[in-house]
Amino acid sequence: MPLVEQLEENGFAVWLDQKEVAYGENIFTRVNDGIQNSFSVLLILTPTFFESFWTPLELGISFSHPISNHIIPLIVNVSRDDIQKKFPWILTIKYIVYDFDNTNKTIAQIIEAITRIKFKSKHELPELIYRDAVRRLHNFDIPASNKVSILVTEYDQIAKINMQAAFYQASQIAKTIVDYLSEKNLANYINCDYNQKIYKLLHQSAGLNNNVYEHLRLLLSTTPENLLTTFTSDVSKKKLVDMSLAHILDWYTTYLSTSISANEECLVIVKPGTLSREDFDDMHEIDTLVLRSDLIASANIAFAWYEYNAYSHIAIRSQATRKVVGYITLFPITEDLFQQIKKGDFKDNDLSTANIRRYDMPDFYILYIACVAIHPKYHNTKAFSFLYRAAIQMLLDLAVEREVYITEIITEASTLQGEKLCKIVGLQKTLETNIDTSLYQGTLLPPSLRLKSLAGSKLINFYQEKYKEFKLLF
Repeated sequence: MPLVEQLEENGFAVWLDQKEVAYGENIFTRVNDGIQNSFSVLLILTPTFFESFWTPLELGISFSHPISNHIIPLIVNVSRDDIQKKFPWILTIKYIVYDFDNTNKTIAQIIEAITRIKFKSKHELPELIYRDAVRRLHNFDIPASNKVSILVTEYDQIAKINMQAAFYQASQIAKTIVDYLSEKNLANYINCDYNQKIYKLLHQSAGLNNNVYEHLRLLLSTTPENLLTTFTSDVSKKKLVDMSLAHILDWYTTYLSTSISANEECLVIVKPGTLSREDFDDMHEIDTLVLRSDLIASANIAFAWYEYNAYSHIAIRSQATRKVVGYITLFPITEDLFQQIKKGDFKDNDLSTANIRRYDMPDFYILYIACVAIHPKYHNTKAFSFLYRAAIQMLLDLAVEREVYITEIITEASTLQGEKLCKIVGLQKTLETNIDTSLYQGTLLPPSLRLKSLAGSKLINFYQEKYKEFKLLF
């Protein structure tokens, strides 16, 4: 039909029952799937509409779905009185009347309405926020997600300079994701081109729906030249690519989250003061698996730190095995140790309790993040997210309940993953140390970190208010 052709020519994927529902298929199921996987419903009201058995069902599905705010009524040869008698609630939505004397005007109105929904809806079509996308990807310590996070960061920079190069970068992101999922889910995937791969992923596995499928097609099947000439200045090219990447990354990270080890469901945070000496043996074992041997302190030394300040370690435990599977170490340190670390020749196994402070009184403290370590078996789980949120919450509780305020933050990154984490939270690299690590620094008074989680934003907002209060001291 001409309207469908016009929409498709303008870059929209159209679900039409005449094309999509095959003989022998359940009509209710297919219509429901079509509506569920769409970002907008064009409700065409004709005399036949009022006679059809299926239209009340389709209306019910549409209005019960979150996209009910994205329904566009199109009135064709039907009076308002007819609509008022049978479906009066439709008239509460701004509608379009089909103008047979000027069909181009009507089609332009429809395209404008759909385009506005597609690009301005923040709930159904989330804006791509690069730091958030990279942060989510770092929850999954696998080569594919690490590569994607690098490509996304580069895309952000490239898009500011050249949109054609940015589109090519976006297509590389899509290819990396499709290659990884094809390897996991498809047999004989090597001999397939990308169109075949995403078609098979759509019909066989990986949670791919029609909406994301179309975004993948845009990035994998369209050339930069066609994209930039097809979409005029009325439609932002960058917004189009951003939106496609947002959907693709959301699908990809959701897939990773749902396909991780079942151990994720058994992880719990160990509160300060409740770790045992045996737990530090577990931590030492993790250290030997993920850290350089010259940077590892013994279990006895680490436990001595913990006995001196129980807020120095936050751990995560598997309820199934009762073993610690990850931890983070955060020491409030003296000014002398802070200056020594800044020189770049300090190792954690040289740390003594003489350089560690207790949170024994309201005061300003310098925080040294000595280690973040997770057992390799739990890299592809939410273990890091749990630790990250627990650490943020502890700092907020200390500030609110005990007036313990963090000023400077300093840490050393000895692994690639550690460096990525520092960059994600907004710590700035200040030095390549004499022991082949990288020194990163930041502040909470005044806040210089980027903590985009709900808990992180709450901490930053709290410290922003405190900075206003203590501003004259800094």
